[in-house]
Amino acid sequence: MKKKFLIIILLLLINFAYAERVENYDNFKKLEVDVNINSSVILDKLVSNPRLDSLNTKLIFYPRNSYTNEIKYKKPYSNPQAEVKEDGDLSYTWKTLDYNKLTFGVESRVRNSNDFIKVRNKINFPIEGLSDEIKEYLKPTENIDLNDKIKEKAQEIVSGETDAYIATFKIAEWVRDYVPYDLNTLTADVVQKSSWVYENREGVCDEITSLFISMVRSVGMPARFVSGLVYTNTIYDFGAHGWAEVFFPGYGWVPFDVTFAQYGYVDSSHIKLQNSFDSKSNAVVATALSYGLNLTLTKYVYGTKVISTEGEVQPLAKISLSPIADNVNFGSYVPIEIEVENLQDYYLPLVLTVIKAPEVYKNKSQIAILLKPFEAKSVFFIVKVASDVDDNYIYTSNLEVKTNLNDLAIGKIKYMKNGETYTLKKALDFVNNIKEREKKVYFSDINLNCSSDKKNYYNNEKVKVKCLIENKGNTNLDNISICLMENCRLYNLGVSEKAQEEFIISLNKILGKKEFKVSAENDKLVKYYDLGINVFEIPNINLITNIKLIDYKEVKEVEFNLSTNTKISNVILSFNDKKVNLDSFNNSRLINLSLAGKDIKNNLVKIKLNYEDELNKTYDKDFSFKIEVINIPWYIKTYNFFFG
Repeated sequence: MKKKFLIIILLLLINFAYAERVENYDNFKKLEVDVNINSSVILDKLVSNPRLDSLNTKLIFYPRNSYTNEIKYKKPYSNPQAEVKEDGDLSYTWKTLDYNKLTFGVESRVRNSNDFIKVRNKINFPIEGLSDEIKEYLKPTENIDLNDKIKEKAQEIVSGETDAYIATFKIAEWVRDYVPYDLNTLTADVVQKSSWVYENREGVCDEITSLFISMVRSVGMPARFVSGLVYTNTIYDFGAHGWAEVFFPGYGWVPFDVTFAQYGYVDSSHIKLQNSFDSKSNAVVATALSYGLNLTLTKYVYGTKVISTEGEVQPLAKISLSPIADNVNFGSYVPIEIEVENLQDYYLPLVLTVIKAPEVYKNKSQIAILLKPFEAKSVFFIVKVASDVDDNYIYTSNLEVKTNLNDLAIGKIKYMKNGETYTLKKALDFVNNIKEREKKVYFSDINLNCSSDKKNYYNNEKVKVKCLIENKGNTNLDNISICLMENCRLYNLGVSEKAQEEFIISLNKILGKKEFKVSAENDKLVKYYDLGINVFEIPNINLITNIKLIDYKEVKEVEFNLSTNTKISNVILSFNDKKVNLDSFNNSRLINLSLAGKDIKNNLVKIKLNYEDELNKTYDKDFSFKIEVINIPWYIKTYNFFFG
């Protein structure tokens, strides 16, 4: 008898479980999800005496550990029982079976987190020094292909950029804007190549991600395709999804989900099943060494159930909004400025969405931005106020903008008869002028150098900034504006002429590593100097306890709560000639001290703290606690009365 070697591959994924009907899980810090994945093989006899020497199936798509996914448990199963191995995939092997149907799968519980990979430092672009292994993720594949049009567009998008995170962000935003997500396109069932997507501007998550990967690979940034599951309110359930991971030297594989505009992180409902070079990946593979048998691999099926949620994503930025003009005329188009400040010491991608406002111009109610550590930016929406209203009244509309990380800004806009008129052209000109400033050419003829009086400050101090401005060109430079924040000075500089300027900045409510941008510019050119300082809080220490009474003969373990608004170190707690050394800590800490009633004089417990702040400045602080000592013997009272 001649043996046949059969290979069957299936890509289709079906969800058989229904998750709790919620809008989304974006705002939860952590999520625990049970995931059950299975498939079957059906054996049909083609001859009267078929033969099966071995049958092997592989689950390629199943939950994996990753930066955001922790596998709490994983339990493969099969019926009838198979030999199971995990060697990058889950492999099930049967031999000489009489069954006509074999089922196999895995039950797992996944704990997902909504954490950022914290990129704190600039990654130079173009990227250099990649290992041969990582360079493999620069090559085109069957679906993630490359052509001249894709390469040229990608190079155009990142032209002049020197920061890899920003370059990746720019490509992601271009793709998101260029290819509208549309489940009604034919690509929802047929995975199309990047070149097809570029030409036709159609696709769902797989196509959008493939085009993004093609573009970032074409400019020298390694990227890979991630297959997984995600919760979506289009079906109010978990569904199959694809996103990307981009390799940042020093940080590893950083997630970029272009479909969801999550750049540098993914929310806690993302469950990673596999990563690969190409978007065309196999969920299940079956192979058999047999004769006279036909093998049919049934549909790969997954089921999900949310077990628990934990915590909410905390705001990471400070945002505020204001219309550029109040009291406008009916029918006006008004730019709304959204000021966004990154309060973190790492790059922060945000999506700003208008959730309450009059009509938004062209329905552009969402803007994605990327902020460097502690960077502040302004972006603009344009809203149109009502025109078909009774002009005898003054109207007020509420404005509300929210980020994907729960940051919220609110405001109001008033419109009335005889208010200031803002035509669409006037509004667009205003916004475009702001954008044009950002596009000004580098001012090569100016040497701008600034320094602060020191690098480390407390948040109640003032910073003195001195700047030297020098004309390094061969022509006079007129009307050069030197600015730090809202403080500006105007200069005319002759050839080789220098000028000095001093600015003073108040550090009220500013903390952490702060970048201040000094600018020198005229109507066409601009040059910036980034001045970095570190701002620290002065420690505010508090020590409390709930104990009010103690018996004279009692020795009691008493709990004290020591709290601080900032990190302190080398903490020494002293009482009753005893010293307790504490490790460095932030926020609060519970401390147990052994108090004896007989050692407490005049119902007072005195505790002294010595500690250092983050700049190694030393402090000492005294605390007194009134604790009444009861059942004092009469002779002790007498002694205390006479001798104190």
